Amino acid sequence: MAVVKTRTSGKQVFSQETRDEAMKIARGTQRPGQTKEQTRLIAQGIQKGIDQYKSSRKPRPVNLINSVRKVRLVSRMQLTFKRSKRW
Repeated sequence: MAVVKTRTSGKQVFSQETRDEAMKIARGTQRPGQTKEQTRLIAQGIQKGIDQYKSSRKPRPVNLINSVRKVRLVSRMQLTFKRSKRW
C-alpha cells in the first residue's frame, strides 16, 4: 500500500519506495540556489501525485462491481413494478 492515514494526526504516511522515488525526481529537477526545504516540499507534492496515480490505477474488485450491478437491476425492477401498479 502506498499511503496510510494515521488515526491520531490524520497525516498521510507514504511508503519508503514512494518517498525515494519522489526525492529522486525532485533532485533531478532542482534549480540552482534552491534550498533543501524547497526540494523537500516539491518531493512531498510529487509523492501525493504518485499516490493519486497509483490509487486511480488499482482495479476494482469483481465482487464490488457485481454488487453494484445487482443494486441497479433491483432498483430498475422496483421502478417498473411501481409504474405497472398504476393501471
